Amino acid sequence: SIADAIRILSVVDSSKAKDHVTKLLNTESHNDVIRKSALSYFGQVKTLSNYNYLKEIAEYGKFSWASRPTIIYELSKYQNTRPKTYDYILTFFDDKDRFVRMAVIAQIGNYGSESNYGLLDEMVEKDPVLSINSRRAKDKIQNRKNSKSKKSKTQTAEQLNKKINAIKNILLD
Repeated sequence: SIADAIRILSVVDSSKAKDHVTKLLNTESHNDVIRKSALSYFGQVKTLSNYNYLKEIAEYGKFSWASRPTIIYELSKYQNTRPKTYDYILTFFDDKDRFVRMAVIAQIGNYGSESNYGLLDEMVEKDPVLSINSRRAKDKIQNRKNSKSKKSKTQTAEQLNKKINAIKNILLD
């Protein structure tokens, strides 16, 4: 597929991929498949200019309607290197496009916390179809929280065991 070809070319030769991406972004296709595939380049080749370009075209009316949710997903790939990305993505919570709002909800699930539950509830109140997406995001948040608390409990137990062993060694010597 075109998406696979772009991904592979991005890894092998990102400058060649960039040449093709520019052409592909202007190519019409059924369901915008070609544009969506080309957008994957910007999430894979992470540069400041690619990040800024994604932010620019994410705005309503700046790029094809069908590709805007993909832009949100590609932007989210910058979250680890550009922590304000998540806050920027949240500004699209009341976008006119339901699929953009779904993409925002997915990112709340990936990067949000329980403090975002009110926003999720507000989104569902405005568009009940989003309830399954909201529920999935809340589950992801809970699962992430539970795995963190399990890890911290395990780490605490391990630290205590190390201290107990150290004390035993002192007492035995």
